[in-house]
Amino acid sequence: LWGSTSDDWAYRNEVMGTSNEIIEVAAVDFIKCLEKYGIPFYLKADIVGSETICLKALLEFENKPDYLSIRSEKVIFRRLEAEFELLERLGYNRYKAIQQEFSHLKVSINSNGGEQLYSFEEGGSGPFAEETEGEWKTKENVLSDYKKIFVYYWLFGDYSYLIQTEKGRKFIAQMERLVRRPLPGWFDTHARHSTVESKSTKIKKQTASLKTQSAWLLFAKIIGFGFSFLLPLLIVRYLSRENVGLYRESFLVIVNAAAILPFGFSMSAYYYLSRETEKRNAAVFNILLVNFVVGGLAYLALFLYPQMLGNLFKSDELTLLAPKIGLVIWIWMFATFLETVAIANQEARLATAFIIFAQFSKTFLMVGAVLLFGTVESFIYAAIIQGLLQTAILLVYLYYRFPKFWAAFRPAFFLEQMIYAVPFGLAGILWILQTDIHNYFVAHKFSSAEFAIYAYGCFQLPLIAMLAESVTSVLIPRMSELQTVGDKQEMLRLTARAMQKLAFFYFPIYVFLLVTAQTFIITLFTTDYLASVPILIINLTLLPFSILITDPIVRAFKELGRFLLVLRVFVLAALIAALYFGLQSFDMLGMITIAVVAVLIEKAIAETVIVRKLGFGRKDFHLLKNVGKTAVVSLAAGVVTYFVYTNTKAYLLDVGEHFAQEAFHTTKLSVLNFAGGSLTLFISALVFVPVYLFGAYFWGVIEEDEKLQFKNILEKIKKVRSLFGKKQIPNPQSQIQN
Repeated sequence: LWGSTSDDWAYRNEVMGTSNEIIEVAAVDFIKCLEKYGIPFYLKADIVGSETICLKALLEFENKPDYLSIRSEKVIFRRLEAEFELLERLGYNRYKAIQQEFSHLKVSINSNGGEQLYSFEEGGSGPFAEETEGEWKTKENVLSDYKKIFVYYWLFGDYSYLIQTEKGRKFIAQMERLVRRPLPGWFDTHARHSTVESKSTKIKKQTASLKTQSAWLLFAKIIGFGFSFLLPLLIVRYLSRENVGLYRESFLVIVNAAAILPFGFSMSAYYYLSRETEKRNAAVFNILLVNFVVGGLAYLALFLYPQMLGNLFKSDELTLLAPKIGLVIWIWMFATFLETVAIANQEARLATAFIIFAQFSKTFLMVGAVLLFGTVESFIYAAIIQGLLQTAILLVYLYYRFPKFWAAFRPAFFLEQMIYAVPFGLAGILWILQTDIHNYFVAHKFSSAEFAIYAYGCFQLPLIAMLAESVTSVLIPRMSELQTVGDKQEMLRLTARAMQKLAFFYFPIYVFLLVTAQTFIITLFTTDYLASVPILIINLTLLPFSILITDPIVRAFKELGRFLLVLRVFVLAALIAALYFGLQSFDMLGMITIAVVAVLIEKAIAETVIVRKLGFGRKDFHLLKNVGKTAVVSLAAGVVTYFVYTNTKAYLLDVGEHFAQEAFHTTKLSVLNFAGGSLTLFISALVFVPVYLFGAYFWGVIEEDEKLQFKNILEKIKKVRSLFGKKQIPNPQSQIQN
């Protein structure tokens, strides 16, 4: 006999010849229980008449258990149908009606890597999910099974004629001994959610591989690089060096503020969208809320106290622009979440479209501002318009991917997300300060025109940063998944693979730019910026060390996040002290040297801790063999290119400039610099690239699957060319005159 909250069960107890007593017990709110502990993988509800309370509670949550089972209705068939209607509303579409008597059942289960037989105790719940017996059925088919089951309930069940008499109960007991199972027994409805596939028919659907996702994101950023590459070339040619400095100072503040002020909340999407699936909507809303509020406060601060920027950069022009700069910060802080949420949601192709749109719209509006107005203020207005367009797309995306996310706010979860995000956010803030704070010291000490020299000496090709971002953004959710299951060896393998991919591009780019640094600066920024060359060479030192993977692994281990935070505090404090001393004693070369050394010190310490955490040892060095090979091949290609470059540079510059004069009828120095420098870089690349690829190919740096992919691409190109190259043979019949 059982207790229940249902009056029907009280009547049933009386039919069975027993009495009832009403008692009060403390109730547990099932919704609060799910909010606290999360949505389970498997839900078992057998509460003698109150199972539908649990099912209705699930309606309040976006995610549902993959599998559940409930004690099914035994008396009124319409109630049973109502249970199935509720299950359908929850998204369940496959069912089993299972006799819950398992006292004689022995099953084989996995235990510590082996298999053993397990006997269920009397009253046990038995196997669940895909380990239950029988095939999954549709609602119609399982209801047909229940119609037969209800016949047994009518003959032998709690409300049957037999159960109400002593002789009848004895007869049922004798029949149970004869058939060796309860009559009619009790049945549970087992349900499988529509998002789950059975093991027998399952084709394992995994998220796109690291290589595929990285390739999509890299493709997007390469296209974006193509759009944005034109912008700095136009700016240095249409604006005075003073205005170029003002432009760089303005967007230095905008980009840094948009990244720093949200305290890493946006980046927490990589963690919560891949792990805490039942909290996805709440995580997204919390991020938007923080970005909106913090961005608004930044705008308000610069609106009320615009002199903050003017005093920092010693510029009256920036004091006038400060309120507009604050508005851009507010909008961009909100809008730039678009790319992050798409990647965190593991929609690499959609993220590709968003990135391309963002870069295209930004470049289109900025180039228009350069050509039509040529003022720093016009750039800021262009940034405002672009941010508003991107915000509109973000809201549409969230509306369809995270329905009713605005109604998912939970104060307790907001606090949890803040506790997770803020340490990483602080570490990120410290990293940005560590890599960019030298710009503020230089801008404070030197004029805007001199800062333009320094800024373009610190210039980094967007393509280089895109490679790292594409790999890192995909690695973050993947590393979180692997850390969850404790697969450190796979984490090591993926890290080494990512380093190998980055080294394949970073090492040769570093060597090539080191050889051609002077021509590179002249080509992009004209001879007005020749003083940037030594700054560029020092800054390039960071490039080969950029293959080290830190952020995805640190985010997978919370304790590493705290360590990195402390480390960056100490490194930043030392950096600020050195830069402050440099205000009195160093020129711009000294300032960039201090900044580079600080970054290298942190990387060395952080990587040491990470390799220990992952258990990297001698047995794992083979994972990095291709990284070493890439370095050697890059140096060899650089030596060959150096001899060609030094002996042909003057001649090629002269040929290129002469060609520009004849072809474009111009003597404008900026055009001549671009033409002559481009020819020199092109010929140097024609030497460097074949030597590098030849060495990489024959030394095994390029792997067999990559060689095969390259051959397939060439075959497709040949097929396309052959289609267009076919000559149309006239049909002789068409030439017959009737």
